[in-house]
Amino acid sequence: YTMKYLEIPASGCLTFMEVTDENYANELGFKDNESAIFINDRNYQEKFEEYIHDQNNKKWEDIANAGRRHVMNNLTNDHAINELVKFMDKLIN
Repeated sequence: YTMKYLEIPASGCLTFMEVTDENYANELGFKDNESAIFINDRNYQEKFEEYIHDQNNKKWEDIANAGRRHVMNNLTNDHAINELVKFMDKLIN
């Protein structure tokens, strides 16, 4: 995965996230159709068409807001530093 997987949802945008066994995006903790829309080489056209044909559906806003909350609560630099401090503390003690 790349930084866009954090930047896009953090800005409050609906995120179409490629999730595959090779990119480890599933490790970020997003949930399909709850905090992001998971796409892959088999379903991306269907997922984009669903959005395009139903853009005013409130579920898209709800998913975008949940994605933003997930990033801000779990994936910020502050969170990463706190996890690093915990890890270092375990190593030292």
